[in-house]
Amino acid sequence: CRDRNRIALQADLLAADALGVENALIVTGDHMVLGDHPGAKPVFGLDSVQLLHVARQMRVGRDLAGDELSAPLRLCTGAVVAPEADNVDLQLIKLEKKIDAGAQFVQTQAVFDPAAFRRFMERAGPGVPVLAGIIPVTSPRMARFMNARIPGVNVPTWVIQLLNEAEMEDRRRVGAELLGQVARGAAQRDLGLHDHRLAGDHVA
Repeated sequence: CRDRNRIALQADLLAADALGVENALIVTGDHMVLGDHPGAKPVFGLDSVQLLHVARQMRVGRDLAGDELSAPLRLCTGAVVAPEADNVDLQLIKLEKKIDAGAQFVQTQAVFDPAAFRRFMERAGPGVPVLAGIIPVTSPRMARFMNARIPGVNVPTWVIQLLNEAEMEDRRRVGAELLGQVARGAAQRDLGLHDHRLAGDHVA
């Protein structure tokens, strides 16, 4: 939503559908000041909740202006949530709004604390399928960059310390082992939730 107005966003959804894309992750987008073109002009004519609503309307055959489409949108649309954000209550409120607006699946921001992820899922309750974001971190520099530049991501201090202590040639292996631990921990659930799955190696 940051880079396109509502006309272009609808065109993108229709084009993706026409090209055979089956799933679309709907995000508002980080502000320009967080990227490498801070002087660029943002759009933000719609936010992710509004665009999810538009996509749901397009799935029943009408665009945002109320005009009938030649064929309804077939895309399965998803939303993002940050289960390890500082304000979990706010994330839960946003998640509810996104599901109500038509999100059919949820992709989380990077998970580094499986217990916190499971607590978040318990509070979220039954709903749409959830893909836990699993990111391999292979160096302290990468971890610090993620903490500084990617909103909603918090690589714990102990992870950075573990990578610092590892020999340079061992850091990829240590990162892979951490990735496996997080994935196994996030997958351990008996929460009565609907079809919660892990993504593969997800890169934000």
